[in-house]
Amino acid sequence: MSNTDIIKKAIEVGIDPTVDTQGNISDDSVESMMGNVAEQLGFNRDSYNPEDIANALSEMENATPNENGVENNNEMPPSQGSAFGYRGSRIRDYSDESGIGVPGSMGMHGPIRHPMGIVSPNGFDEDEEDFSNGNNESENGNNPDESRDSSGDEREKSSELDMLKKKEGTEEDPDSEKIDNSKKADDKKLNLKRIKTILILLLKIGGVVLIFGAFMFLIFLIIAVFKEGGKASMTETPHSSHAGFHEQISGDDSGTVPDPAPAPVGDFQTGFCNGNFQKYVQGDSRWSGIMYSSVGDPKQTIGTSGCGPTSMAMILTYYLGRSVTPVETANYSVKYGFRTVDNGTDWGFFDAIAHHYGLHGEQTSLSRDNIIQNLSNCIMMIASVDTGAQFAGRGSFSQTGNGHFIVLKGINSNNQVQVANPGNSLGIETFPVETIVNEGGAIWRFSK
Repeated sequence: MSNTDIIKKAIEVGIDPTVDTQGNISDDSVESMMGNVAEQLGFNRDSYNPEDIANALSEMENATPNENGVENNNEMPPSQGSAFGYRGSRIRDYSDESGIGVPGSMGMHGPIRHPMGIVSPNGFDEDEEDFSNGNNESENGNNPDESRDSSGDEREKSSELDMLKKKEGTEEDPDSEKIDNSKKADDKKLNLKRIKTILILLLKIGGVVLIFGAFMFLIFLIIAVFKEGGKASMTETPHSSHAGFHEQISGDDSGTVPDPAPAPVGDFQTGFCNGNFQKYVQGDSRWSGIMYSSVGDPKQTIGTSGCGPTSMAMILTYYLGRSVTPVETANYSVKYGFRTVDNGTDWGFFDAIAHHYGLHGEQTSLSRDNIIQNLSNCIMMIASVDTGAQFAGRGSFSQTGNGHFIVLKGINSNNQVQVANPGNSLGIETFPVETIVNEGGAIWRFSK
């Protein structure tokens, strides 16, 4: 039983919790009222056990009036009975004609005085009839200062209950407030945690979407590159390039691609060794700056990546007996899709352009004997050499490691191959046939 409940019980059994045994009115705090109740029940007001007080009040409440209307309190412990000054019994006659209770040690008669008003001897029992029937002390002249009518008593009871409820709520407010504050703090932490989780999830989803988008963009870009580049196989010093070019060089030759010549008849002709061989160089100022590109990139020129068309121009000039410049062969490569996006000239270019101009042209075996046999019969060749990182900085014909095309013009008695390299202006050089085989990647032969 709480202290507030004990105080309520004390009022119900007729104890005024607002005064001590000397009749002094104390403050209205729960602690003071508990001390007053304890003192009136015979306990030490400073060192009481609330449970003992509750037990004593319960025994008082359960006491049964005798045939004369007197409470039988003989079973109450002497210490509790003496608290009322009755030396073992507490007497209150509720059937007295005057309605006035027998005086006790509390110095009170009949109704109990409380700072909030007069309280019925039976506490807050709403069925109490003593005061509503006019049997109070005021009507009998015993205590005119404490007169109250029935409605006043009811208001006093209500005020007393409201005061106790207010005290009870006031005492509990701090703990309740702490609990509420703790719950609010926990709810706030939980909400923050939920928000953090949602944000992290959104960031992860956004990251996945971005990665997927980048991946799809890369796929589309690769597909577009392959579509623009045409065929993939090639060997040539690659430099960036793009766009069909139709620029002309000075002189009589406009670089226009002629109509296809009649297809060659018969097998490769041998013994054609007396033609007028003209060496062309990519870096020739007449065409080195002309764009050689399938995608319109001005940085891709004959000078940077036109070794294939330049080599083929030497073969055509030799066999056709007229000038066919690198501009003309480069225009053919772009027009018919043999210029790759950024990897030089496609290998299919050589057979196609040879047939276009009425010559025999085909890829053949890159072997020592095959090279010696063809060159000895005046069948000129183009070789793809120095392709791969192992040739970067130390290739015999190109230092890039990206691949290069050269013309094999002929061979001498010591099996030294005569090479026309379009990448330099050194004229005709000679190399052992083994160098061609070791550094080569592919080889083509041409004839009328």
